[in-house]
Amino acid sequence: MLNLKNCFIRPVNDSLYAKKFCFHIKSINEPLVFAAEDEWELHEWLKSLKAVALNLTPADYSALPRRITYLTVSVIEGKSFPNVDPLRRSANPYCTVFLDSTKQAATQTVYNTTMPLWNEKIVLE
Repeated sequence: MLNLKNCFIRPVNDSLYAKKFCFHIKSINEPLVFAAEDEWELHEWLKSLKAVALNLTPADYSALPRRITYLTVSVIEGKSFPNVDPLRRSANPYCTVFLDSTKQAATQTVYNTTMPLWNEKIVLE
């Protein structure tokens, strides 16, 4: 059984699993990954899980002030990646973003280069 009082519950960036409306429940072990069908269902799951974790009744939970927090990560470019394929003298690099030792997002793969330009903004909620 998972004790939600010792867990982090957070949405996951769409790029991580190439699917929208995913979220992690992370305990001491590896994170559990869930996917909701739509934004409303994601919101309801997160609201319910946080209420259980905080041991709140629905009335108590709705009275809490809403805290909106997010982190924007800009991944601009990579330099001097090693040649994975010596014949073509190129690589297929991508960047993975971790938060609290948990994979949160990934950039697109840029093919056949050792100097990738991503210029991507990733928003972590």
